[in-house]
Amino acid sequence: MTVTNVTIPTIKAFCNLEPKAQALKPLEEAAETFAEWQKYNSCTDMCRVCEHTDESRAAYNGPANRYPAPCPSRESLMDEIADCIQACANLAAMVGVSDMTPYMERCEQRNRERGRYGD
Repeated sequence: MTVTNVTIPTIKAFCNLEPKAQALKPLEEAAETFAEWQKYNSCTDMCRVCEHTDESRAAYNGPANRYPAPCPSRESLMDEIADCIQACANLAAMVGVSDMTPYMERCEQRNRERGRYGD
């Protein structure tokens, strides 16, 4: 298994959020992410989009580096992942954390100990 690094840019956290609602937001966004993953995962054609044909994707007139058209199910999934990351960043900021580096390092160590990186 190849380990892939995922780049996440600096996230601007929302301000003046109600604490309980913000604490629940990552859960809501995670549920929406899972729902989009289910749609993406259930697709069977080459582009993994049940309702889009290869012809409709080939007609996409986007940037050269994105041809053929991006899979709409994948794009929806990625939008939900971004919303989930935003909600988690908002929660971290709400409790006074602006640098997740030490927490992500600890997370990586836990996952390494669990053998999740395959190395």
